[in-house]
Amino acid sequence: MLQKKSSTSALELLNLPDRLMLEGEVAKVLGCSVQTLRNNRQQRKGLPYVKIGRNVRYTPADIAADILANRIDPDAA
Repeated sequence: MLQKKSSTSALELLNLPDRLMLEGEVAKVLGCSVQTLRNNRQQRKGLPYVKIGRNVRYTPADIAADILANRIDPDAA
């Protein structure tokens, strides 16, 4: 059984890098396509992101927080 982890522990648990991530990397972690991430940005939903010029990056902390926010614990019921 997993216990609740802080964002820092979640980063280690998920083996996320300590830098801004490319959309291809995020798609692999989340198991979705890059196009899904792009569609979500266009519809203003999904993960928060950072724009640096024309480049889009995601913070590992936001990715970990999103994964943990969608976690379902059957024992909590």
